[in-house]
Amino acid sequence: MMDPARRVASALSALGPVAPDPVTLFVGRVERSDVPYMVRQIGISGSGADPDVVLDLRAADALRLRPLFPEHAFYVPSDGLISEEAARARRGRFHIVHRLTGRRAEVHVATDDPLFEWAFSRRVRYAGEVTDVWLAPVEYAVLRALESHRETGSDADAQRVAALVRSSRRDLDYVELGRWMGRLAREP
Repeated sequence: MMDPARRVASALSALGPVAPDPVTLFVGRVERSDVPYMVRQIGISGSGADPDVVLDLRAADALRLRPLFPEHAFYVPSDGLISEEAARARRGRFHIVHRLTGRRAEVHVATDDPLFEWAFSRRVRYAGEVTDVWLAPVEYAVLRALESHRETGSDADAQRVAALVRSSRRDLDYVELGRWMGRLAREP
């Protein structure tokens, strides 16, 4: 077994002078699999440029993630925890962390929630420099941030909503956004 300090030094030298971008690091791996996904947002959350990814993952599918993120390079929660989060009726989530850089992807598990279904049906293919990705509609990111703000009262959530709306105001479907806001406001 390689000494941990040598393993880190070896990994650092393999990276070169620039740390990998988070899209390639996390989303690129999922993109090459058969796990349906969409990226909710990058660079707007409190974690800087770390992505929020929504996976259409069921409890029995936890093992599908393991080969995508090798243990020596990534921390991935146990299969049991992933299955537990995937089995939740709402708000299943967990983190995948790149051991060397500390970058993390917040993974949200798609449930039978109609908003997930709507967002997955409207996701958009984006051709990136290194890898193509599926992006969630911006309305979805706004709605989830509003939902979080309603539950927590967090200023960070309110700032995230403002940043999303400012950066996407020309692309927002205000009719659809308003429809979903009304629908979500009626939920407990």
